[in-house]
Amino acid sequence: MSESSAAARATVHTSTGFVSQFRLDVDDVRATPRSAIAAYTKAKTVTEVFAFELDRRLRAADLPVASLVVRPGVGVDAKTPERTGIHDASTPYRRNPYTPWAQGKDTAAWAAVRALADPAAQGGEYYAPAGRLRGLPLRVEPLARTYTPPTELAQSVWDQLEELAGVHLSLPIRR
Repeated sequence: MSESSAAARATVHTSTGFVSQFRLDVDDVRATPRSAIAAYTKAKTVTEVFAFELDRRLRAADLPVASLVVRPGVGVDAKTPERTGIHDASTPYRRNPYTPWAQGKDTAAWAAVRALADPAAQGGEYYAPAGRLRGLPLRVEPLARTYTPPTELAQSVWDQLEELAGVHLSLPIRR
């Protein structure tokens, strides 16, 4: 990819902080853990592995598209500014135990906006709130296990996702 902004043409994948807290096996992407949080975390782990592998393949194909990963932190309705039709008196209130530590959903979107709009953004980067759960987005180091997993694992996840989607993405592999 050239020195120009990766964000000029980018795909942004959303992950979660749970990926760093819980290490889940992604050898078989179809196997669903029993608990909802484990299933969610596994799906987001697969998302990260795929996103970084996609970026490697886009670069190998010399395509002007970047693949970036973001983590929004914790965003809840109770902290989202009122907006007609989005968050107003008609929006049902749901108690959320994370509210004291959270940010509004509008602020939680900042990491994705930065990844898409920052002229310095490059493929393979990861953006997250400065305060882990909330705050201004900044570039953070991705987890080694999702950023540079064993080649066989990245290939296996890629192949399984192609099979599940019924689509073959003809992108070269470069390590």
